[in-house]
Amino acid sequence: SEATLLAQGSELESSGIPLDTESARLSEFLSMMDGVGDARVLLSAEGAVVLCEGADSSFVRLSVTNAVSVYTGLGSDKIRIIKLK
Repeated sequence: SEATLLAQGSELESSGIPLDTESARLSEFLSMMDGVGDARVLLSAEGAVVLCEGADSSFVRLSVTNAVSVYTGLGSDKIRIIKLK
């Protein structure tokens, strides 16, 4: 069976693009943002988890949350930012 999930209830659903591709695109984009550092993104139909080096900064957490929200259509309550070791 297909292991790739399609986001339900978000803008990603209508694109038909597998979430692993979207995760890779978003990871690359976030890594280019000031202060984020290396970033990894996990997307699912229920939300997003972002692991990034700059997660200890409240400015970075807010910037990343806003970027992920705009890109995915997910509300900020569905996005978690965690410090990458």
